[in-house]
Amino acid sequence: MKNLTNKTWFIYYKGFQIWLSEEEANAIKPLMSGDDKTVEIAGRILPLKDIALLKGEDNDRAEKLRRGYWMCEYGYFHEKNKPQELLLESVNVLPTSGGRYDVVVKIKNPNQKWYVRSINYQIINNVEILNENTSYILPGDDKYLVAFGVEKNVLAENITLNIVDLDWRRVKDFKSMSASRSRFNITDVKFITSKQSGLSSKLAVSQTRFVVKNNSAYNFWQAGFYVLIYSSSNLSGINYTRIDEFLSGDAREVSINWFESLPPITRTEVVSDVNILNDEVYIKY
Repeated sequence: MKNLTNKTWFIYYKGFQIWLSEEEANAIKPLMSGDDKTVEIAGRILPLKDIALLKGEDNDRAEKLRRGYWMCEYGYFHEKNKPQELLLESVNVLPTSGGRYDVVVKIKNPNQKWYVRSINYQIINNVEILNENTSYILPGDDKYLVAFGVEKNVLAENITLNIVDLDWRRVKDFKSMSASRSRFNITDVKFITSKQSGLSSKLAVSQTRFVVKNNSAYNFWQAGFYVLIYSSSNLSGINYTRIDEFLSGDAREVSINWFESLPPITRTEVVSDVNILNDEVYIKY
């Protein structure tokens, strides 16, 4: 005898399935993305962060949950205790001076409890390696991987990022660590056009100026900073600078020159680049 039912959805919670009607499922859906912490289902109070709402025919997803996989905010399943893959956010090719180009690849680490201690990568134009280098990516961070001064024009759609090697490490309580150590206060950010700068009568030399203060209790051998300039929402230029022996409480004035012809610049962004999870960056007395 075949049983008929209107319960075509189910809640999956720690290996158990609680079946729901379409009406019950529709009532729960808004809660899954809201501010509520718990939901009452079939007389049980369940934490929303630990449940999944699935269609009855979605046995594959239920099986993955049973085997310990988890679903990220993008709707993809991942093995338990393994990090999500890095995300490619954008690729830009920016003209600079002397007929050269900067190729900028922006990636993101979506994991809050994992960081990339080491990433060996290649920026490739079709089959040509433009840049090969090693970097790191902190939890939840964006990272700019740049091939500076490429000698020929390339198309962004022909650029690929080849990850040669990736070393993931789990980290605890990174949020509080970052709050105490990555305390670089950026102020007085100014973009000065070539006409205003007066740096050269022959070349169009613009300049970015800013002040950065180390408000942490830590001393750094070196602190790096990416400087990005935008025309409206379009990235127009990227540069990089380092401050040596950046001690606690120090404030430094920084100037970056731009030797290329630029569109009207409407926004400047300064992004710190210090691996606070690497003990070797700290000056210890």
